[in-house]
Amino acid sequence: MIWIVKNLWLIPVLPLVAAGIIAVHKQAARKRAAGLAIGSMAIGFLLSLCAFAATLNHGKQGLARVGEGPFREVFSFNWIQFGGQWMSLGWILDPLTAIMLVMVTFVGMLISSSASATWRTIKTSCGSSVSSRCLPPGCSEW
Repeated sequence: MIWIVKNLWLIPVLPLVAAGIIAVHKQAARKRAAGLAIGSMAIGFLLSLCAFAATLNHGKQGLARVGEGPFREVFSFNWIQFGGQWMSLGWILDPLTAIMLVMVTFVGMLISSSASATWRTIKTSCGSSVSSRCLPPGCSEW
């Protein structure tokens, strides 16, 4: 089994952990919070690129044998036990999953970075903090 298949869980967990850390920080730590959010999405994006590369390299390294279908790796583990039955949790890595991972993490990274840039622009154009005098004309609330 390829190392990235076992570590695909890091892709959604890194931004969730970053969001939890950001939630407990004070509002004055915005630069650190933005760096943490963008950094966690960037690491998730790099991991998704590794997963995509693993699906592309499937046929090139002699891993695909004659009669074998397209690349597909499955990882599952026992999660919760109900009586004598186990509920399994897992994921599948195939080309479609890999390209969706790349697209979603890339868009998430762009959203994080553009949101950070927007707040930086608002802060610099309005002074030290956003207040009612920084609102566009005709708006009474943010």
